[in-house]
Amino acid sequence: VNKVLTFDKLEDYIDNGMYMNAICGPTAGRIDSGVYELNGTVVLSKNGGDHHLHGGDDSYARKYFDYEISDDSVVFSLDTNNSEYPGKQRIQITYKLIESHLEITFEATSDVDIPMNLTSHIYFNAFEEESVLENKMRISSYRRLELIKQVPVGPIEDKRFQNMSKIIELDDPFILEDGNPSIIYQSKNTVLEVDTDYDSVVVYTQNYACPEFKGIQKGICFETQKWPNGINIEGYDAVLKAGQKYKHVT
Repeated sequence: VNKVLTFDKLEDYIDNGMYMNAICGPTAGRIDSGVYELNGTVVLSKNGGDHHLHGGDDSYARKYFDYEISDDSVVFSLDTNNSEYPGKQRIQITYKLIESHLEITFEATSDVDIPMNLTSHIYFNAFEEESVLENKMRISSYRRLELIKQVPVGPIEDKRFQNMSKIIELDDPFILEDGNPSIIYQSKNTVLEVDTDYDSVVVYTQNYACPEFKGIQKGICFETQKWPNGINIEGYDAVLKAGQKYKHVT
């Protein structure tokens, strides 16, 4: 039984407003006002209102990846120079089945310093329910990133979301604490556990429709990632250094 949202047409995955089941990057989430400082000022497009969203119009979500299929995994690779970000990057995303688990490995290298924050924008469906808001969620977090005009600005303590008997409308970044699993998403008959070595997750309850998909809150995303807008949050390390390797697993 399919547990994720899908489009009816293959071409709808290439360009849609939902980032349906895509890999987002170089920077997942919003960059405040589309500007960051790293070896000078870098000005990005504002494709998400007043801000830069999910890597802009040239996002990895819009790219064609090469791929290799083996018995238990698929490896997607991309050599790219996003038109808005400096330098050239190599991206590799591996989906691997391990018994009943799906493991996603995010890897990247760059020839220049660059903010790097890759996430998977998979929409899990409501399972047996009509809306994801009818399900339960438990998250290993007592802090979240405060949002000002939808942009994360820094951590605040907030324990309201640790155990939710019913999910509320969300598009919020949570700072993950030590715990296994990081997230439990549960309907009456189905349980999804999410674990990651990333230090945050954006929980998004599909609050908007798009022409390719009718209806809202039919899916939920657990966008495991580094802190969104981390490049603009003082003291947070959001930079992939030239020649170093980026690697995270969910």
